[in-house]
Amino acid sequence: MKNCISCNMPLNNKLDFALNDEAKEYCIYCSRSDGSLKSFEEVKESMIKYVIKTHDLTRKEAEEGVLIAMKKLPAWKNNFK
Repeated sequence: MKNCISCNMPLNNKLDFALNDEAKEYCIYCSRSDGSLKSFEEVKESMIKYVIKTHDLTRKEAEEGVLIAMKKLPAWKNNFK
């Protein structure tokens, strides 16, 4: 099983992949309509909103957690020094 290189979502079936293309390394939520990977800022904002909604955290708490998680993801390794 693969996980999205951008948000770590499990890619369990074809519908989870960008453009339903199992050769892509990222999910439908981290891709644009043309199949390209969204920017760091776009993914970060999306993840923050998701964490706030699902974990009842403040924006600051969610952002801190998201940044910790994103540091570990292959798509964003060059965004952290």
